[in-house]
Amino acid sequence: MKSIANETELLENTGREIRAQMARTGLTGTTIAKEMGVDRNTVARWIDTGRMKLPQFLQICRLIKVSPAKILQLAIEASQEK
Repeated sequence: MKSIANETELLENTGREIRAQMARTGLTGTTIAKEMGVDRNTVARWIDTGRMKLPQFLQICRLIKVSPAKILQLAIEASQEK
């Protein structure tokens, strides 16, 4: 098994996996932002960078109807493929 290239790559892959699940569920960043009570640009930044606090990550996962473990698993697998 390959190691994860670096933290930045893992974070970016986490954001990509969140976006992919958003597309599958039809949820937009604007909808997530409204549900969370934050600006849509904040949500976009969190997802684009993968940098968010655990409570935000958990809430986004709940909204897009996917387990946090699944998002992280897919992000790790994508990081190891390179």
